[in-house]
Amino acid sequence: MTTNKRNGWIGLAAMVVLGAACIWGSDPLYKAIDGMTPKAEAQAGLTDGTYTWQSAEFDSSGYKDVVSLTVAGGKITAAEWDCVNVEGVGKKQLSKDGQYSMTENGPTWAEQSEALCEYVVKNQTAEGLANAEGKCDAIASVSISVGNFVKGIEECLSQAAGGAETLTGSAEGFGGAVTATVVRTDGVITACTLEGKEETPEIGGAALPELEKQVVAANGIEIDGVSGATITTKAVKAAVADALGLTVEEETKAETKPAETAAAAEVVEIDGGLQIGQIYAAAHGTSCFTEAVAVVKDDVIVAAYLDEFQFISSDADVKGVPNSEEGFGEAYADGMVLCSKRENAAYYSKNMAEKGGSTVAIDANYDAIQKFVVGKTIDEIDAVAAGENVVDAVSGATLADTANYLKAIADAARAAQKTQAVEFNGNSDSLKLNVAYAAAHGTKCFATAAALTDGQNIILSYIDEFQFISSDAGVKGVPNSDEKFGENIAEGNLLCSKRENAEYYSKNMAEKGGSTVAIDANYDAIQNHINGMSIADVTALAGQESPADAISGATLADTAGYLHAVLAAATDGMAVIDGGLQIGQIYAAAHGTSCFTEAVAVVKDDVIVAAYLDEFQFISRDADVKGVPNSEEGFGEAYADGMVLCSKRENAAYYSKNMAEKGGSTVAIDANYDAIQKFVVGKTIDEIDAVAAGENVVDAVSGATLADTANYLKAIADAARAAQKTQAVEFNGNSDSLKLNVAYAAAHGTKCFATAAALTDGQNIILSYIDEFQFISSDAGVKGVPNSDEKFGENIAEGNLLCSKRENAEYYSKNMAEKGGSTVAIDANYDAIQNHINGMSIADVTVLAGQESPADAISGATLADTAGYLHAVLAAAQK
Repeated sequence: MTTNKRNGWIGLAAMVVLGAACIWGSDPLYKAIDGMTPKAEAQAGLTDGTYTWQSAEFDSSGYKDVVSLTVAGGKITAAEWDCVNVEGVGKKQLSKDGQYSMTENGPTWAEQSEALCEYVVKNQTAEGLANAEGKCDAIASVSISVGNFVKGIEECLSQAAGGAETLTGSAEGFGGAVTATVVRTDGVITACTLEGKEETPEIGGAALPELEKQVVAANGIEIDGVSGATITTKAVKAAVADALGLTVEEETKAETKPAETAAAAEVVEIDGGLQIGQIYAAAHGTSCFTEAVAVVKDDVIVAAYLDEFQFISSDADVKGVPNSEEGFGEAYADGMVLCSKRENAAYYSKNMAEKGGSTVAIDANYDAIQKFVVGKTIDEIDAVAAGENVVDAVSGATLADTANYLKAIADAARAAQKTQAVEFNGNSDSLKLNVAYAAAHGTKCFATAAALTDGQNIILSYIDEFQFISSDAGVKGVPNSDEKFGENIAEGNLLCSKRENAEYYSKNMAEKGGSTVAIDANYDAIQNHINGMSIADVTALAGQESPADAISGATLADTAGYLHAVLAAATDGMAVIDGGLQIGQIYAAAHGTSCFTEAVAVVKDDVIVAAYLDEFQFISRDADVKGVPNSEEGFGEAYADGMVLCSKRENAAYYSKNMAEKGGSTVAIDANYDAIQKFVVGKTIDEIDAVAAGENVVDAVSGATLADTANYLKAIADAARAAQKTQAVEFNGNSDSLKLNVAYAAAHGTKCFATAAALTDGQNIILSYIDEFQFISSDAGVKGVPNSDEKFGENIAEGNLLCSKRENAEYYSKNMAEKGGSTVAIDANYDAIQNHINGMSIADVTVLAGQESPADAISGATLADTAGYLHAVLAAAQK
């Protein structure tokens, strides 16, 4: 009996021990057992509420800590910790989905986070969680670094002890709601967290961290915003205002703003305001009709545009208007196709020469007339048109009907005076008017879109559309519909402008689709919304799933199509090309804090065609290394003593030797970059994202051994997304012949250096990209390159930041204007050079670069050192 009792007590003790062990090791990882870990009392003086803290920057892996704490009844009742990336996706969810694993069989990141939060609630403190190395000794099986979690809890407790309040508000951004969480203590904002999961990652999403800092610094909504993220900036202001209970005054767009409507007046007037108008006329015989666009300032013509539409035999080698091979073309008479004379200038001009002995091409004639009218009043144009020898009066024009084209422009100018005006304070010499045609809405019509730009902004726009309508419908056809032009249309049809037949077309929209907004009102809403916006912002808007939701008064499902049509006009018709190639470049902190990465990507739709990686790091001058251009000149004066800024590619032998000696690396740094570049070619952006987010990334990329391979993949994916928002070019060759390279050059003086990318097919420059780095005072409110506030920045002389001119175009362009009288922004200059040489042979660009003043040959380029940038691109093309 005694023996049995003893054995029973032993068994019971063993069960208790085993049971406790099971509880300790069960899921979640940490459940405090009364008596094993003392339960802390509530901290005195905590104010009820929810408090948040987040780390100031994304870490080298692209994540930011976000901690929240809830206090009720003076006690901590809940805690949350997550690490989110720039797209707002957290490690908790990623780990639950199996996309972020710590070990194969160990606890997930989410389970470890939950265990830490339970500890804080149980103990009412984070004290004792982190050791000196930032690791956790207090909870078994928690292996993740907890330093930022502890810091976040302490910051939240500090807020709660100080009587802080957490306020939340939201507003509509690009793709959805932007949410602002503001922590305010005694009327002072101490923290701001912004979330916009649908904002474009490379524009709006990337701007949110900077905007958070600006809100805290401004203690409210009077922030400067981020260049290139206008709509996101406005959404952040509105969201913070909503949180604070403030009202945001309606802002004007860039340097333009809608005119106030004059009471009971047909004409909207602004002193010095610009207005745009368009008309159709029978300026030249009966076989075609003219489209005339004019921009006026009061009664003076600022810009004009002419084109004509004519039916041409489909057997001729001509290009029809959009949808000629679709439903629109079904209304053509047999064997005919509707054509723009400008788009078929070579064919039409050849006919003019053969039949009439003309020595000046049709588009050159239009250009001469357009140039003549600029700066003249409407009355002056009328007087010239009514006089004798009109052709003699217009230099460069030889058309017998020149007077009629002048009248058409004057009529377009009068039409402009009845449209909404916008204010423009820039130099009118920088303005350019262009028109593009597009299949913006289905296959039965085509749009004509005009855009007045100043290089980087759409100042004014105008949209109309042509469609065939039954001649029995009581509609108005385009000019010459009842003449020879109309004879080339299938019987029973009229070619009509939707604007000129808005009442009829809008009634059809209402009856068939339930539309409540007239067609011309829709066009106006789109125009008024984008007037004054940057081309970059309009491009981002057009890329949204439903851009009409962001445009007050617009209800058309194909709103994006009209935006793309305007963009095509704004970028000389090359903005949207099916299968076109686009190039983009970004800078990232892909590898630690001592350097920054340059990633370039070329895309065709969403597939990566080519990529390029390099990194910049400061290295001791005592080492046998090559500094970037101008390191021995003014640029190098901003280096810290004894240091020199270097490209890792250009110093691959030195850097690779260090990698081998310190880390046992067997693959050179440039070979690693090359392996990553090779891996991404042919893959979609989404595929690259998926590989970068997975496990064993190095194993997936053949030839790559870098621990941060995932980050380099992310950088290329971000560059590819940036590329999708740039001007596209058509390429019909074999993509296997394409080669992407980058060169660095002293293109402009001694205080900066240029980085130039060139995509070539052996003898031609298909695409190019230019940027420049310069040191700028850290007091100037500029954005430094990645890791400027980390170890990289420690190697720069105090008071300086290394900056990209593109990323600080507003600041740099303002300086150019003030010091040199420049009227064209720096990024617009770079774009003008790129757009001009894209598609040119290397030989032709070499000749252009050798001219005395190549800027004179490049529309939109004004930089005295244009030749330097051309030589930089050539250096990349000839590598």
